[in-house]
Amino acid sequence: MALYGAFDQTLHLDELDTPLVAQDGVLTPAVRRARVLANLGVTSTAAELNVLDGIAVGLTAAELSILDGVTATAAELNAAADVSGRLVDIADADTYAFLVADSGKVHVVSAITGDMAFTLPAAAVGLNFELRMGGIVAEADDWTFTTTADDPFAGGLAWFDEDAGAGDGVDTVLPNGTDDFMTIVNPDVGTKIEFIANATVWYVCARIMSDTIPTFTTP
Repeated sequence: MALYGAFDQTLHLDELDTPLVAQDGVLTPAVRRARVLANLGVTSTAAELNVLDGIAVGLTAAELSILDGVTATAAELNAAADVSGRLVDIADADTYAFLVADSGKVHVVSAITGDMAFTLPAAAVGLNFELRMGGIVAEADDWTFTTTADDPFAGGLAWFDEDAGAGDGVDTVLPNGTDDFMTIVNPDVGTKIEFIANATVWYVCARIMSDTIPTFTTP
């Protein structure tokens, strides 16, 4: 057993399968630490280990398991958590194209000064958009919707006829299976349209407030 001063150089190290130190080969503390870590299978560098200094890890095994299989990037996670990015305020213009990057967001038309033509992207599973009339009075202009690649509409609209008497003005409007063009005439406050796609079809579900029946057509 090799001794250095009053300190036993082999104490505990032999318990970790570290070779005994020869009398003329006294190990420094740094070397002893390195050998202990090697016997424990630790491969992290000193710098990597120092990053953890002072961090209290309080996650349970169950909490850590939640992360198993997560493939989202940091940017994608941050975007999903960013409340300010969930609203698209549509500016006054003649046309508007829904963007794939804005799938899942609420779109609002506050006021327009002319008819607006909307275009949906090519149908792909899970793409979805919500459009709301955000003004305070009925528009005197029309909204039209068309689909890229002639993907047809399915589903239907609930039309609330504002010219009808109380309780008499609700009807449904349905596409015919091939219609890929929809017209909303003078949308009023409360109008809300939702679109969601599978691989080939755009499903539409809407509440239309207007004095004119909306239509589906095949141009």
